[in-house]
Amino acid sequence: MPPYAVRGSGFLVVDADGHEVIDLQGNQTALVHGHAHPQIVAAVVEAAAAGASFGLPNTAEVELAERLRKRIPVVERIRFANSGTEAVMLALRIARAYTGRPTVLRFSGAYHGTYDDVVDEPARGIPPRVRDSVVALPFGDEAAFRTAIDEHGDRLACVLVDLMPNRVGLVSAEPGFAELLRSETAARGILLVADEVITFRLATGGLHTEYGLEPDLVVLGKLIGGGLPVGAYGGRAEVMAVTDPREPDAVQLGGTFTGNPLTMRAGARADQPARRPPARGTAGTRVPRHRPRLAPPHRRRRPARAVVAALSRRRPDRPRWPGLDLDADGRGHDRGSARAVRASGDVSRPHPEVAVIGAGALGLCTAFHLTELGVDTVTVIERGQIAAESSGLSVGIIETQYLEPVAIEIRARSMDFFRRLEHEHNLEITRNGYLRLGRTADDLAAFERSVEIQRELGVDDARVLDQDGLRVAVPDLECADLAGGLFGPSDGYVDGHSYCMLLADLLRDRGVRQLSSATSSSTQPARGPAESAACSTPRPRSCRSATRRS
Repeated sequence: MPPYAVRGSGFLVVDADGHEVIDLQGNQTALVHGHAHPQIVAAVVEAAAAGASFGLPNTAEVELAERLRKRIPVVERIRFANSGTEAVMLALRIARAYTGRPTVLRFSGAYHGTYDDVVDEPARGIPPRVRDSVVALPFGDEAAFRTAIDEHGDRLACVLVDLMPNRVGLVSAEPGFAELLRSETAARGILLVADEVITFRLATGGLHTEYGLEPDLVVLGKLIGGGLPVGAYGGRAEVMAVTDPREPDAVQLGGTFTGNPLTMRAGARADQPARRPPARGTAGTRVPRHRPRLAPPHRRRRPARAVVAALSRRRPDRPRWPGLDLDADGRGHDRGSARAVRASGDVSRPHPEVAVIGAGALGLCTAFHLTELGVDTVTVIERGQIAAESSGLSVGIIETQYLEPVAIEIRARSMDFFRRLEHEHNLEITRNGYLRLGRTADDLAAFERSVEIQRELGVDDARVLDQDGLRVAVPDLECADLAGGLFGPSDGYVDGHSYCMLLADLLRDRGVRQLSSATSSSTQPARGPAESAACSTPRPRSCRSATRRS
């Protein structure tokens, strides 16, 4: 049975079994102020006392709309919805109504909610005909985008993009790719729709403003509701005019609880700190397009892209609520009780303390990279034992034979990391090669592009095999209907359990602490300062001999 939440306060949540846990998720990033911030709670209570919802417009939605319009320069008109999914759905409807075209172009792997048109294949319950009006491309692939825009441009109503899609790996789009989207859509009368449901928190006007990008429509959600259900969509007045109910052919919109006063008051109260000028400039100042933080991925100095939470120890004089402590006048003071470590690896604030959930391969690897980034105190929190779940029951495939540039880069960086562990700490890697098969000439052309990218990233032995090469490499393979393959001879795998135990050893040496259900403070004997900083989960006595060969 999953845990059920009972109550929350700040960054803490108590479940039905009485466990108090640190919440690093914040309800999918919606709770930037933490749970039950007293001033947001007060705003909701006050609004409820005056009426929870009306069948009329209300002043609270006008206030929040004005706040958002001032923050986002391209948004001249805005409407509210009840979720990010609903806001995306309605934004696509507006784009189709405005352009008179049926098709949407989006990028595979990016999450835009659960509306039929934006769910990746395969997905049950979605009629096949829906796919006829959707074009899905690899994120960041300029060549694929140019080809698609040439082929489908006259049918495209809009291009839907999240500039830092979480399910693609929280890798921000390259500036050149973002500029290509804008220039090609503008030239062809196609609307550009920026999904800022998650990324709006990254800049005063949303992530698109850091690129100098001006989309036609912007979709919002999550944090703008102060913790209550919300969505919003807005953009140029000319585009949003198709929703004007005074016109006989207006786009059909509506919702019983859309723009309800509870959500609107909570959102307005949560938004007040954003009125402060940010530390790096005046509110509303446009950041240059080519900020180093948005440089192409292969030029970035820090490979780690984990998003975790940096937490200060609770003190009686410090609030539980993260970020800004709101004053009665709406101004905020940065109390630093909790904040996100950005995907860029910015851990420059003094003495950060970071908690990583899970002592599997991903969690331990994240903790390891955080120590390399200079985080002072890292704690790994695990409900059981190291590698007790899937990481300890499987092998970890190490290979770079992918087609999408982002996927290739991620695997190439991983390959470098594993080679480092192999050479410095004797991690055992079984190198049996990896072969991706192709059936068409287009497949082979994509393989050639992959090899070029891999070489740029330092992977020198990947190569494309023709049909004869396949027969030599795999004599038992039936090759009659195959055109060739993409082969990485040095690819292979590691034992997941051995890998995790090696990382645990290295983290112990680096002073990383681990907390687990097997090592609660009530059952542990007193230890000295040196021991208290070490991984405290019991390990097999043979751990080092199993992972470090002599």
